[in-house]
Amino acid sequence: MLGAVQGSHVGYSRVEEIIGTVQDNIGKNVYYYHTEPISEATQFTTHANGDLIKKEVYDKDGVLVRKEELLYSYQSGETANSAAAVNLKAESWQAQSSETLLCQTSENPLLFEWRVVGGQYSPSCLFSKRFKSKYKRKAFFFKQVWKYVSEKTTTDYFYENGAQSTVVKRLSYVYGDQTVNLPTAQFFTNSDGVEHRLETRYHKWMHIKGIPEEITYKVGGAVVGGQLLTFQAGKPRNFNEN
Repeated sequence: MLGAVQGSHVGYSRVEEIIGTVQDNIGKNVYYYHTEPISEATQFTTHANGDLIKKEVYDKDGVLVRKEELLYSYQSGETANSAAAVNLKAESWQAQSSETLLCQTSENPLLFEWRVVGGQYSPSCLFSKRFKSKYKRKAFFFKQVWKYVSEKTTTDYFYENGAQSTVVKRLSYVYGDQTVNLPTAQFFTNSDGVEHRLETRYHKWMHIKGIPEEITYKVGGAVVGGQLLTFQAGKPRNFNEN
């Protein structure tokens, strides 16, 4: 349950990936992860553990040439936006008791139910009686946590005559289809103020979800290209690109 409730098993906050060997390399990538000790105070927030929050790229001289930063959003509830759970969060009910209640339901006098003492139930009891339990009962209410990348910021570094300059690109993600945990649109705005946008519609057939069916490229609101994949009985048939 650790991976489902408390996020990823990643236990380190910084990882270096050397491209080549230590003696003969062409640079390295440095990854930064979210890590949060599991405690009583953080037991319901540690689902972010293991999230990649930043990546830095260095050349062979150890000079920073690129930085990528990721921003995540989390949505929790009794039901998530997808049939597949990304993470689970357990919350104990306020009603905790070592007793059980035998209830004769008011809607059907022939129906008897075992209930937790102090819990909220419907229908009400026409008649009830308490019984002591040998073991303490503890109820849990499970919630799904939908986790997704909402923004990615890329900074490229350039050096000339000892001076540093940067170019920043901020890519935003839109999740408009609540049946898939994938972005339906990605967009960024250039320095000239023109928006570049990629829109995706996904194929959904039975349990197969998440395959891009139609991709549309837009610049300044105008369609400039795209891809279309048609299916037959859930299998890819034709692929068109323009």
